[in-house]
Amino acid sequence: MTKHDDELPATPGWLAEFLWTSTTADVLSFGAHVGISGQEIDASAQGAALLDGSPAAARMLELPFVRRYRRRDGSMDRARFIADFAAWPPIANRVAELKAERQRNEAGSVSRS
Repeated sequence: MTKHDDELPATPGWLAEFLWTSTTADVLSFGAHVGISGQEIDASAQGAALLDGSPAAARMLELPFVRRYRRRDGSMDRARFIADFAAWPPIANRVAELKAERQRNEAGSVSRS
């Protein structure tokens, strides 16, 4: 951990929920999407493994993401996370699928009228 890690805000629930309910592959994929290297995530995970599941271990795993979404004033940028999440290919692709399905359904409703 760096000197400034003690000054980081607590991990907000919206970020912690994603990190702790996602697969390792998804966390790595999302991290790569937002510019967090797999090595940085892996280093945090290895450090966390040494702390035996304590709150400090959880904090270490979350740090690369907390750093990414911390604003200059120290608050967390939820809008930036949402924008990154929406642009992440698994989510963006699903949104596109749902929009196409809705358009097909609406076109079918119009043609039946």
